[in-house]
Amino acid sequence: MREEDIELFSKDSAPYGVPYKQWLAKWWNWTQSLPTQEHPRDNYSPEKCAAGQRGPVWFLADALTGKEERTCTIPAEKAILAPTITGQCNYGRHMLMAGWSCYSLCHLVNMIYI
Repeated sequence: MREEDIELFSKDSAPYGVPYKQWLAKWWNWTQSLPTQEHPRDNYSPEKCAAGQRGPVWFLADALTGKEERTCTIPAEKAILAPTITGQCNYGRHMLMAGWSCYSLCHLVNMIYI
């Protein structure tokens, strides 16, 4: 692939007619839908890279153990969505008891990691 063939999409774009935010939601749906034994995040192998892939955007799995080097064959016509930072915030009983809101926790994480 030539460098001039590469296109980056901004967070305000709508690749393939779908707003970028919805692509992020689709990534979360994809990553949550895969069983652990098939998930490319867990015990990675190049064969797992294609698990659950549908549509014009190829989702890459996050790495839970820090830095990893992976090999994956992606069809040439696919766009790639690679997460840089992932996390999940919910209103679990312990968080509410401690007086933390999801907004407060996300703000704290942004201060630490960004």
